Amino acid sequence: MSVKKFLFGVVSLITSCINPEKGVQCDALVVYKGHPSVEIIKKSISHQPTYINNPRTRRVSLGIQQPNTQQPNTQQPNIWQLINRDSVNLLELQELQNSGVIKKGRILQAKDNKKMLLTKKSLEHLTLNHGHDLGVRDFLPRNPNERKTPYQSKYLKTNHTNPENLLHVSNTIETIINSVDTEIFENIKIRGTLGHGYVTRKNYGSNSSLYRGMFIGVHTEGEFSGQLMKCQPMSLKDLKKLRLNNTIQ
Repeated sequence: MSVKKFLFGVVSLITSCINPEKGVQCDALVVYKGHPSVEIIKKSISHQPTYINNPRTRRVSLGIQQPNTQQPNTQQPNIWQLINRDSVNLLELQELQNSGVIKKGRILQAKDNKKMLLTKKSLEHLTLNHGHDLGVRDFLPRNPNERKTPYQSKYLKTNHTNPENLLHVSNTIETIINSVDTEIFENIKIRGTLGHGYVTRKNYGSNSSLYRGMFIGVHTEGEFSGQLMKCQPMSLKDLKKLRLNNTIQ
């Protein structure tokens, strides 16, 4: 092989490797000396074709690097387990909230020393739909298209934008989960999700004849683990089902 042909071959291969029309960029080229022909090896390139000169056939072949299909670990921590560790304290929980590991919200502690998170979104939802069951009397105008519930003679919704109402509801929930007469239910199903529950037979504001207690539930698994997701009145049928089957809808 003449020097002229050798140099021409090297220039041709390098030009074809970095040609932008072929969508290839070589970060590093290594020329191996002392061989009948030149092998161009492309390094640190992913998801791009590589051109390799076969030293025996003297033909350029196309090699494709397979993309990395491994998915990153996106599993979320179980917040219920995280905030109920034996050594955890309020300062550490505040730091976890500031860092975004735990959502913002009020952290409540119950009579069995279990901690739970009451987010602003959940508090507003509970105040809107069950504020009257917890003593709020700041009612919103009735929507004639909304259905009534079995617990109410008329559908009542309370103002969930009033900070005083939100504070009243969260304080009442804290009172319920710490009351002496409150019954604790562990490892129950709350609409199919594993949870932790509290039931009081005391009436904090409901005027329904079906009222037999108030249920407060926390998810212990899933997307909303550690969050207080349930606060609603119970009928006698609901209470019996909870005690017999450890489930509530």
